[in-house]
Amino acid sequence: MATGNIRRLRMMRRLLAFMACACAAIGGAPLSFGEASKFEGVYKGQIVLRTAAGSSLGGGVSCNPSTKQFEQTMTVSGDRLYLVRKAVQLNIVFSGTVSSDGSVSGSGLMTRNETGGVNLVQMLNGKIENDQFTGTIFDRYCSYTVELKK
Repeated sequence: MATGNIRRLRMMRRLLAFMACACAAIGGAPLSFGEASKFEGVYKGQIVLRTAAGSSLGGGVSCNPSTKQFEQTMTVSGDRLYLVRKAVQLNIVFSGTVSSDGSVSGSGLMTRNETGGVNLVQMLNGKIENDQFTGTIFDRYCSYTVELKK
């Protein structure tokens, strides 16, 4: 029994040593290992409907212009982001990543099952510069402009 514990301990030491070497070789640990990002914080602003393929499309899909009525909030923690797109009809939660140059990419699912409609994946992309995020949210029917400040 004691021999098994010693083997596990040795294996853990080897694994930790390997991880330390790997981190040194790639230039350090990723941001998710506790390093603070220069983009970290809360960003607030507006999401405005830019283009729509139609006000009511097959399957109950419609573009929602009410997003501009609500203050929108995006939180960046490490290299991760979370954005809740608030609207009258339906809120959508986006999650994604922030790269070291401030480029943002993420996605959220717009579920429409309660009306018998189509579920859509909406994509988020943009860039954080000078404590401001500028980007777009889009799917195959709708496109929104996103402008948020830290």
